[in-house]
Amino acid sequence: MELKKEIHKKAYEGFLDTYAKDLSSEDQLRFFSAPGRTEICGNHTDHQLGCVLAAAIDLEAFAVVNKKEGSIIRITSDGYDEILLDINDLEKE
Repeated sequence: MELKKEIHKKAYEGFLDTYAKDLSSEDQLRFFSAPGRTEICGNHTDHQLGCVLAAAIDLEAFAVVNKKEGSIIRITSDGYDEILLDINDLEKE
C-alpha cells in the first residue's frame, strides 16, 4: 500500500509541475485515480447482461480537477490536444 501512495504522490506532483503556470494559490484541486482493467473476452457483452472475463492491470488513470467560474470545461492530457467543452452547448455533433 505504501508503494501505491508513493506512485500516486509522484503522479500528482508531476501534474502540478507540468501545469503550475495554469494554477493559482486560490485553486481548490481534487485528485482522483481509477485502476486499469482489461477485458479478455466478452467485451461490451455486459451491457446486454452477458458475461465478461476481465482482469486488473498495473496501470491507472489519474485526474486532477479544479473548479472554475464559467461554463467552459478544459481537458488537458499528455500526448493529446487540449479539448474545450462548453456545458451550455450539449448538441450532438
